[in-house]
Amino acid sequence: MVLKSINLMKLSIILISFTYFAMWITNIISTLLSYPLVSVGMTDLFAFILLYLFSLALPAIGLLIFMKHTKENSTRWYWGIPLLIGIFLITFYRDNTLMPVLYSESFIASFDIWNILDPRPIIYLIIIFLSLASAMFCLSVPEEKRNNMKLPLMISIFAAIFIIIFSIISLIEASTYNSFFPNSLFYINAYFYAAHAILILILGLSFVRVAIKYNQN
Repeated sequence: MVLKSINLMKLSIILISFTYFAMWITNIISTLLSYPLVSVGMTDLFAFILLYLFSLALPAIGLLIFMKHTKENSTRWYWGIPLLIGIFLITFYRDNTLMPVLYSESFIASFDIWNILDPRPIIYLIIIFLSLASAMFCLSVPEEKRNNMKLPLMISIFAAIFIIIFSIISLIEASTYNSFFPNSLFYINAYFYAAHAILILILGLSFVRVAIKYNQN
């Protein structure tokens, strides 16, 4: 029974980590299957299914399972709730902002209410919120397990600090015109998305490491 519980916790952490790998998984699988998908005209639909499956559905299920079992032996189990909100927000951000760039359209953009996701400050706030929510999730585990969460906790905090600093620089740059570097904002944003993609991949890998090492003390 104890072994079954441990394996369930390991599985739930793996499912949660999918939200950090979602865009990587979506792009890799869509690229590998690009020829058959293009031939049947299902590239965009398949990409949306993968995005919502790996960015939202599986991580949300994993997090709910984890919180249900953590509730029994951690007074901080509810610290995982912000991550659940963050999973929804980051998925909507990816759909609204990244999918039209990588593919041809956004599903959520067809609903006028989601136009609120367009302003750049909102995008930064969502990504910062996900990083801070990830840190809170790391602290939600039972006390004897918090040692295992040190690496994702540090990466989450570092990611939040990085995005806060970058967002300030980007917003200042956007409000001014630099005659010496007229395309500076473009390059700043390009560096940001590249750095964020790598950071979030490392964060996901750190959770996989936690899942592998997660055992009964």
